[in-house]
Formats: sequence, C-alpha cells, structure tokens
Amino acid sequence: MLTMNRELKNIIIISLFAALVLIFSKIEFRVMETRIHLGNSFCLLSGFILSPISAGLAAGIGSLFFDLLFYPSSMPAEFLITFLNKFIMSFTCSLAYHLLLKKNLNAKTNIIISGFIGQLSYIALYLIKTYIQRRYMLGLGQEVVIAELMVKLGTSTINAIFAIIISSILYAPAKRAVKMFIE
Repeated sequence: MLTMNRELKNIIIISLFAALVLIFSKIEFRVMETRIHLGNSFCLLSGFILSPISAGLAAGIGSLFFDLLFYPSSMPAEFLITFLNKFIMSFTCSLAYHLLLKKNLNAKTNIIISGFIGQLSYIALYLIKTYIQRRYMLGLGQEVVIAELMVKLGTSTINAIFAIIISSILYAPAKRAVKMFIE
C-alpha cells in the first residue's frame, strides 16, 4: 500500500480547508451591501487546526477562489486584497491559538480568544480597505463613508460572533478527522 508523505498530506488538508472556506462562504444572507456568511467559520477552524502559514493559505486560497467564481468582474487587486485579508485572519488566529496552548488554558477559552483575535484583525483590515475604496477611490464624503463603515462594522461583528461559535462547535470533530488523516 502506498503511503503519503507529510508534505503531500499537508497540501491535501490545506486544499480541503480552502474548499470548505469557498463552499461555506456561499451560505449567506445579505444586509444592505454586506454579506453574513459561514466562510469565516472555516477560516478560523483552519487556524485552530493548522499551522499559521497553512491556515493562512487555506483561508486565502478559498476566499480568492470564492471571489473569482462569484465576483468575476471585480478588479484583480480586489482578489489579492481578499487573499491577504483572509490569510492574515487565519494566520493571526493560528498564531494566537498555538501561543495560547503554552499558557495551559482550557480548549474553549483558547478557541474563543484566538478566534476573537483572528476576527478582530480581519475586521480592522476590511474596514480600512472599505474606507480607502469609498473615500479615495470613489470620492465619497466623509459622513457617507463613516455611516457605511458603521453598518459594515455591525454586520462584521455578527459574522465574527457566528464564526467563533460555529468554529468552536466544529473544532473537536474536525481536529480528530485531520489527526486520523495525518497519522
């Protein structure tokens, strides 16, 4: 029987998580121009289970392909921004998770704190990107942009709460499945 080397298994796991991010990003409902979706749950889940680089790649690649498939008329820079923002969210989540493991916190506390840190990094990047686009590229007035940012902050916070809850529920079974595959 053929055995897979560790690098190939890692590529397969990253690809699996990227596919999950892509698929669950499509499970959504809209609030004005903002989407509330489940994709961030799998970005965080990859952060809890994978190394920071692997988690970042899974989230970034899955989100990049989501944009390519469902927003193909977007500018190429938009795809790269999405890749970077989601990469940073999962990378930051994974880094925090693995650092917190050394603090001997219980698993749920570790997941909530690292999930919060990952989501906070994403929300900050998303709001900065939105501000720059609306204010400087579209030339909208400061008041209009701030009002839009408040709406996006609200829906992003709801997304973050859902993502942390769902990823914490899925953590144990996903961790077991990945561990069985790797061994």
